[in-house]
Amino acid sequence: MTEAGFDVVTLVVTMTIKPEQETTFLQSCREFVEWVHANEPDTLLYVLTKHSSREHTYVWVERYRNEAAVEAHRTSPRMTEVLIVVRECLDGAPEVQRLQQVIPA
Repeated sequence: MTEAGFDVVTLVVTMTIKPEQETTFLQSCREFVEWVHANEPDTLLYVLTKHSSREHTYVWVERYRNEAAVEAHRTSPRMTEVLIVVRECLDGAPEVQRLQQVIPA
């Protein structure tokens, strides 16, 4: 456990998608989210949301039990497959925020 009492890691990933690639992006993400929920028990939350004020922009909210869960997700063969598709859909580099839970402790 960390000093604060939790190893929970949250990632917030914002990405803008090429308009002509949105359907492909959403289908790929829908399938991947189902896979994550079925196969990654230490992934506590894994959702894709649409940005409320930026067109063609989506925000992943990901919460993992610990750093090992982040690493397992990041290095899974399925993640590698999905990233090939997602990278083709991106309109610029994603913005990643990494958050460490401190309260409740």
